[in-house]
Amino acid sequence: MTKKLIMILGLVLSSMLMKAQAFFVPFPKAGDKYWQKQVPVAMRNDYIRLGNLYQKKPWNAIPAETFAEFRTNGNRTRYEEASFGIRKQFVCLVMAEIMQGRGRFLPSIRKGLHYFIEKEPWWGIPAHYPKDHPEKDIQPVDLFNAETAGMLAWTLYMLEDEINRKEKGLCDRVRSEINRRFLQPVLNQPQGWKNNANNWNTWITSNWLETVLICESDAKQRDAAFKGVQQCLRTFLKGYPDDGGCEEGVSYWDCAGASFFESLYFMQFAPKQAVLTLTDAPLHVAEVSGYSCCGAKDGRCLSGKLADYGGEQQELVCGCKRRQ
Repeated sequence: MTKKLIMILGLVLSSMLMKAQAFFVPFPKAGDKYWQKQVPVAMRNDYIRLGNLYQKKPWNAIPAETFAEFRTNGNRTRYEEASFGIRKQFVCLVMAEIMQGRGRFLPSIRKGLHYFIEKEPWWGIPAHYPKDHPEKDIQPVDLFNAETAGMLAWTLYMLEDEINRKEKGLCDRVRSEINRRFLQPVLNQPQGWKNNANNWNTWITSNWLETVLICESDAKQRDAAFKGVQQCLRTFLKGYPDDGGCEEGVSYWDCAGASFFESLYFMQFAPKQAVLTLTDAPLHVAEVSGYSCCGAKDGRCLSGKLADYGGEQQELVCGCKRRQ
């Protein structure tokens, strides 16, 4: 009798989880024919080409000595180049599988998932970590810890069914690590970036929101996260000047202002009571959105303003018009 009750309870909880996450379907999943029929052939072929390029590349752990370099000699680039390269490798494989849809890249993707949950104790970079070596129980939230959690969450969104057919339980392990390394710390530990209006706020918040929408099964945790996201976005907006200018520069707007609008888009999938309203500052929002495209009153496109590392600056003019 007890076993039956446990089984029934498990089925009910599984059903509730499926319903809770069913509302979030922003894009067709990997099995949808959209990716083979609607994506331009040249783009699809390019992703598959990159997947072929990375398919046989090994998933080697980055040496502990490389992580320690930032604390011992100040070098941060060697670890970052290796870390970003591994993430590029993984994303290319995922996109190749989405575009081709034949399961050919799934073995490498599964190896990549094992790499992230077994060979990297922390998903961020050494310059943002308090020690010279990462520890399982110390999980600060930084830009790349958040971005990696988001990357893995989107992989589950796109390919969970396909991965489960080949290796049952792997996706559950990935979800558990996303929760332990990112969702719990970002919600329950003090985060200084939540009180700032720089790129850390919206860059992390956009990944937080999307990861919650895909992975969070607990209703109370989900609601608390939505409230936290709202507060972060309001703090970010209040910290911006009336002209919408990004003090970190146009290129950083991509991680700051653009991430703000990314979050606004995905908030539409949150429960109605959690949807962020910005009726108090519609013009301010318009100015922020216009900055990346045409940040000058004369209509010249600041996003085309290129700083040449030789010391010369070139200015490009685009045909877009500033939002008035």
